[in-house]
Amino acid sequence: MQTNRKNHMTTVLILLILVSALTVILASCDTGFSGNDFTNSIPNLTSKDESSADTVSEQYTPPEGYTDRPIVMDIKNVAPDTVVISGKCEEGAKVTIEGGKQNVTVGSRNGYFIAEITLSNTTTTLLEATAVVEDKERSEPLSFTAKYIATAEKRKDNYRVSVGVDSQLYFDIYLDNYLGSNLLTQTNLRGFKNSINARKTNIENRARGQDVQLVYVLVPDATTVYPEIFPSDVVRSTFTTRYEQVSSALSETNATVIDMYETLLAAKQDGQYEIYRKNDSHLTEYGAYLVYEQIANVLKVNFPEAGPRSLDEFDIKTAKSVGGDLISYLGITKENYTESVVNLVPKFSLQIGHDENSDISTVNISDVRKYKSADDFSIYNYTDPKVIGIRDRFIIRTNREELPSAIIYRDDSVYPMIDILSERFNNAMIARSGDYVVNLIYASSYRTEGKTLVDYVIVIVSESNIQNILN
Repeated sequence: MQTNRKNHMTTVLILLILVSALTVILASCDTGFSGNDFTNSIPNLTSKDESSADTVSEQYTPPEGYTDRPIVMDIKNVAPDTVVISGKCEEGAKVTIEGGKQNVTVGSRNGYFIAEITLSNTTTTLLEATAVVEDKERSEPLSFTAKYIATAEKRKDNYRVSVGVDSQLYFDIYLDNYLGSNLLTQTNLRGFKNSINARKTNIENRARGQDVQLVYVLVPDATTVYPEIFPSDVVRSTFTTRYEQVSSALSETNATVIDMYETLLAAKQDGQYEIYRKNDSHLTEYGAYLVYEQIANVLKVNFPEAGPRSLDEFDIKTAKSVGGDLISYLGITKENYTESVVNLVPKFSLQIGHDENSDISTVNISDVRKYKSADDFSIYNYTDPKVIGIRDRFIIRTNREELPSAIIYRDDSVYPMIDILSERFNNAMIARSGDYVVNLIYASSYRTEGKTLVDYVIVIVSESNIQNILN
């Protein structure tokens, strides 16, 4: 018994010595900031699905003259050894994350940052984030861990998202388009031109002498107008793109072509308003207005009353949008990321379109829901049988015979202007977003009384959906 007690006391004494030694060592560590315990900035982390760590959001006050320490809100594995780290920071800060295979520095936007990091090992990697703004010292470090997750993988569809320069996001298909990875062959282009001319001939035969225009509207990806979004290591080996091929091919057909690239590039250089959203792949209301303006200019040639309304006929305001499709498809928490977007409020009424005497179900344009709510200008992209959403098919009849009629095919890139474009028509059928099957039966069904067909068949397509009009 005495021997066991003696051994126990010896063990306790050794443990006390080790604890004392460890305390001295930790106390002697210089973190560069007085009173800061490096271990306090390491959160308790647990794994969950494809998120490799809990987030870090404790309250913190920086020393005077120092930048606020960044707060990590999301850590998302997009590949086994690759994580997207995002969170909040001081407005205008540059955030540096160290500890991965390479140190990564990103600019922030609207007080948040998004960075993509390759982990340095196949277990748990200790990372450190700091931030700095002009005229302040670099922040104290925030330390946290991220885990290698063997089952994590990027999406395999066209909605895979990557992180570009300064916390900007883009769909990976945008990079394929930019690099010319999906070019069409001359045989493809010849077949495409033949199909467009055949469609135009079919329309003319059905029109029986009525002038019916077939109009194609091409809207470039955000990265075609803003290639600086891509990481600096992106290098092009060809400067021809599928978008340019299709635009050129359409110009050699009997269709009317509106290529929005030059117009949007000029608006970028002007810099008056944002053209594309940042957290979302859609045009802003101003960018969409520019598309609307070009289409209405075509209408004005034969229907002077259908010309575009000027910006003076809108109140130009801003609204808040929570998240966005790029944020959602990346897989981080959309509620953590907001942006201010341009809101063009018409001074004219959109309470037109529903015709009580029509044998076809029609709606008022004002009843078509574009956004989630008055407080959240996220695109309303849901299916609800009780709601006519901006993605849904809808029909209007306004009984203004001085205006033209049309069937309009479109995708989601121009959601923000479909309402004001619809207002420029007497009758119109707006197809469900993404439906590009041009049905000329509709051209007869939605015509103005006394005519054989509608006056315009309009096809609006964004660069990343061009494949949908090639067949």
